[in-house]
Amino acid sequence: MSARLPRLVFAVVLISCAALYMMSVPSMPEVIATLFAGNGLANGYMTRDFYLPYVLVFGLVLPLLLAFLISVVPGMLNSRRATRSTDGELVSDEGKLAVVTPFGWWYASLTAVFSASMHSLVVMANQLDPPQLANTTFCILLFGFLAATFIWAAVVIVRVQRETQ
Repeated sequence: MSARLPRLVFAVVLISCAALYMMSVPSMPEVIATLFAGNGLANGYMTRDFYLPYVLVFGLVLPLLLAFLISVVPGMLNSRRATRSTDGELVSDEGKLAVVTPFGWWYASLTAVFSASMHSLVVMANQLDPPQLANTTFCILLFGFLAATFIWAAVVIVRVQRETQ
């Protein structure tokens, strides 16, 4: 699998998320409910001036960091080292790298979409009086993200094991 499509999708997702944040946060109340109790009612707040950088860090910087750590750093490290097998041949991790790199971009995209979804829930919660989070939607998003993370990790492990056999 080429890493071009996952990188393109990641770029489009990040730009879309940035647009969502920049368009929605200014229209939110001056004090935004950001923490919710088990019953969905707000019990923690942030100012809008603090919420925008907060959502940008978790919605854009975190996915960029994940993409960098999963998809870019291993390639940089792999290009600097080569090991020798027992018979003296140079061995690299190119096969493993070819498997992991595209999955890193996809996972970073998933993380950005999850962050944008959570932000959308906060926006909708703050439109109610009193602010209340949609607990069912929140649980579906959270467990969906966790399930996708475990599936992603399992697929990467299986594909890397196949590549090394």
